[in-house]
Amino acid sequence: MANDGTELGVSFDYHAHSTYSDGGDITAMAKRAADAGLNGIGFADHCNVTDPDLSSHEVYSLHETYEARRAEFREVGEQVDIRVFDAVELDFDSEAIGRLELFLERAGFEYALGSVHHVEGRNVMHAPSTDQLSEAERTRLVDAYFDAVITLIESELFDVVSHLDVLTRNPHLRGLPGREEYERVARALSRSRTVPEINLGRVLTPDAVLHPDPAFLDVFDEAGITFIIGTDAHSLGHVTARLGSAAGVLEDLPVDIVDGPAPFL
Repeated sequence: MANDGTELGVSFDYHAHSTYSDGGDITAMAKRAADAGLNGIGFADHCNVTDPDLSSHEVYSLHETYEARRAEFREVGEQVDIRVFDAVELDFDSEAIGRLELFLERAGFEYALGSVHHVEGRNVMHAPSTDQLSEAERTRLVDAYFDAVITLIESELFDVVSHLDVLTRNPHLRGLPGREEYERVARALSRSRTVPEINLGRVLTPDAVLHPDPAFLDVFDEAGITFIIGTDAHSLGHVTARLGSAAGVLEDLPVDIVDGPAPFL
């Protein structure tokens, strides 16, 4: 009998990380997810094919190791009664769309997440990269970030846009995005095949952050946008802990969430 994920509120987690980037053991995480009632877990390890400084770091080396990871997936499939998806979380660079497209065509992942982490040479998630900026400079950085997210969506390279307001993890940028930014993203999504995720990467933190900010989810509901769920799990306990913590919250969100195989599969 198939699992239904009832206790966790969903049956698929489309965004987890393994030891092929900065996450946990594939077999152990897949077993934990199966035992918790999930039907599928997607390992979307970090990858960067455009920034030499990042791509040389082991966390971003999936472009060199994805075939070895694929072999491990086959072994897991023989041990665990759960579907394991061969995915990637690729850093987006609007200046290198051609290289991104060539890599995705060559690698042939089951699906691809696109993420914007860096804008104008700054990691928008990390406070030290923005603490010396003026208020005007921070506002301009927020605008540039959402421009990049929209370009990512419009590129049609990715099946999923991940944590589309991840810059709100940065205390210097939190509170700066307004309704207009989310409306811009919703309009782009309404014209694209790209699916956004409800990202649970910070749901266990004291401020229990969800991405996108629930205060603006009505914007996406009005645009008829459907979401998938991604725990952004980096360890064995993250999948079940994050889903368990968010289960009641997810039921009350004012947007449609895919409960089953995503449309890109």
